[in-house]
Amino acid sequence: MGHNVGVNSIYVLTGHGKEGVEELTVKPDFIAQDIYEAAAWIMKA
Repeated sequence: MGHNVGVNSIYVLTGHGKEGVEELTVKPDFIAQDIYEAAAWIMKA
């Protein structure tokens, strides 16, 4: 994940993302419903 290299991380809940969110061992900085929401979060930073 991004934390290992000092950057923020985003998890997108599209495709296989919806199925794998419970299996995450590291919590992302943001969980987005889709790529548009992820891009909007990035642009705010």
